[in-house]
Parts: sequence; structure tokens; C-alpha cells
Amino acid sequence: MRRQGAKVRSLPASATSALETKCRRSLAGKAALLAERDRIAEAIATLTQLIDTFATDDTPLIQQVVANARKARDQLLEDRED
Repeated sequence: MRRQGAKVRSLPASATSALETKCRRSLAGKAALLAERDRIAEAIATLTQLIDTFATDDTPLIQQVVANARKARDQLLEDRED
């Protein structure tokens, strides 16, 4: 809980960007590891989290990451149906 009158510090843009990059990499890595261990439902949920979190970012690199996550999720969903 925040103290009354305490100032909230915001992170510089570079720190925020670095944190977002780590988050994307962590989610993508987690999804890949879960899929390798046949924990498909969890992998799909993790990819969906990545997509939902970064889908509105219009940075080309991030949009590519989101597109790759969608493709991987769709493939997992398709494989699960077989």
C-alpha cells in the first residue's frame, strides 16, 4: 500500500522497453518449454497472454513477435485437434 503523499516514480522509457523485451522473451520461452513437455494447454495460455499483452503495440518488431506467437498458438491448437 502506498503511503499518503508518497510520489510514484515512473521508469524511463529505456527501462520500460528493456522490461517489455524481457517479458516477451520470457513468455515465448515459457511457451516453448511447456510445449516441449507436452503441456499444450499451458503453452497455449502463455502464448495468448503474450498476444493479449503486446497486440496493441505498433512497433514492427513487436508486431512480428505477436504474429509468431499467433502462428505458434494456432499450430498448437491445430495439432491438439488431430
